[in-house]
Amino acid sequence: MINYVKYIGIFLIIAALQTAAVAQKAKPLDEVKTALSKIFDLSKNNKYKDAAGYFAYTGDDKERYLASTLNYKVREEKSLVRRNCKKIKAYIELSDSYEYGKFETKKIDGINHYILQVIFKSGSQNLNISFDFVKINNKFVLASFG
Repeated sequence: MINYVKYIGIFLIIAALQTAAVAQKAKPLDEVKTALSKIFDLSKNNKYKDAAGYFAYTGDDKERYLASTLNYKVREEKSLVRRNCKKIKAYIELSDSYEYGKFETKKIDGINHYILQVIFKSGSQNLNISFDFVKINNKFVLASFG
């Protein structure tokens, strides 16, 4: 007699493993949108200290350049976080809405950049802003925008 319970159990284990594998392979576009949404939220709510972890270091230290996030305890980096958040907050507050545009991946100086266009709409005017992300410690962080 065939033990159907055994086969059903094996099938369920295989299905669960496949589902987990698919879930772990999130598309870069989705991850970038999630990170940008978090940056928008932190910027709107003036949560600068938390936002620092979403901005890539782009200063003169070659060891840290696009390899670490901004350190809110360093005066210059704290200023940069605050300035960036205020700019982003202004884009959001001065717009009626926004939508995502083109998404592309480019390799620049050996580093993968994930660039998402965002169109901020205010009346009949549109403002296109490029948000350039890099991946640091398996997390998408903003390298530049404008």
